[in-house]
Amino acid sequence: MRTIAQEQWFVSHIKIMWGFFHKSWNELVKKYLVGTRRSSHKWLSILSNRIWKIAEDAWKHKNSIEHGDDESMKEATIPIIFDSAPSMREIPVH
Repeated sequence: MRTIAQEQWFVSHIKIMWGFFHKSWNELVKKYLVGTRRSSHKWLSILSNRIWKIAEDAWKHKNSIEHGDDESMKEATIPIIFDSAPSMREIPVH
């Protein structure tokens, strides 16, 4: 596993965030899933989605600390934006 991690690091560890795993990860997961009906590609895509969810949660937490709870601000701002937008009849169609 150390070798696979080093191979991933050499290719780019940041690519994992974008769902690009080194091909060696697929082989390792295939061995792990032997005897099941699960797909290594599906397993890695689920892992990628979970990584994205963790990153999103961390980002939201950081924002809430820096900017406070902005949910009330969103609820107040969205109607203002929509009310100031021109109606569909006023938008020219070419």
